[in-house]
Amino acid sequence: MSEVSGSQQLDITRDGRSEETEVLDRFSIKPPSKKTPIGAVVISLLGILLGMILTMAGSIVNWKVDPIFDKLSRSGFTARGLIVGDGKIMLALAVLGFAALFAGAIFRKKWLYGIALAASMLILGLATYEIVHIALSTSIHKTGPGLYMCLGGGVAGSLCSFGGVTMV
Repeated sequence: MSEVSGSQQLDITRDGRSEETEVLDRFSIKPPSKKTPIGAVVISLLGILLGMILTMAGSIVNWKVDPIFDKLSRSGFTARGLIVGDGKIMLALAVLGFAALFAGAIFRKKWLYGIALAASMLILGLATYEIVHIALSTSIHKTGPGLYMCLGGGVAGSLCSFGGVTMV
């Protein structure tokens, strides 16, 4: 067993810096910034406003638009895609993402941002599927603005959730 002599200890702390500071400098580790909590709150609010609220609104707006007879247009709640009423799934995922981003901003936990990221990625995937499904169908329907709102909300929610994961 080797003991550290008093002169060696003085060498480490001779310039008045603590051992902790020496280790941080030696490995180029910076202490956490005070700006990180503010950035996490800002990115959460952007994700809520641009991502989740846009998706909530898009799940209610028309997904299928009939350019000839407007009576055949369908909202996300009544459109037939993966199942009847995929807009309800989008709305539930958006509410889950909203709650996770809000809680992530308050509690600053990575797993909350992870839940929001998963919900946003599911929104993104489901919106992409629905857009392709409507575009490739042989009906007279065209893709409505609701699906594009959900797609944009999924992209914004995913980016903001990923930013929250990396900031916390």
